[in-house]
Amino acid sequence: MLDLGCGTELLTLPLAKYFKEVVGIDPEPQILTEAKVQANKAEVKNVTWVEVIS
Repeated sequence: MLDLGCGTELLTLPLAKYFKEVVGIDPEPQILTEAKVQANKAEVKNVTWVEVIS
């Protein structure tokens, strides 16, 4: 699954259990940091977080 503009994971993490691999992409590093924290809390291990630099 690819989540463009994933934000703080509101859609990414709940859907991750339905996919083998998930990529969350966002241009804001602070947002991705929070998404990683939430993924760790939820024990979601199949998400790769990518910062897009424009």
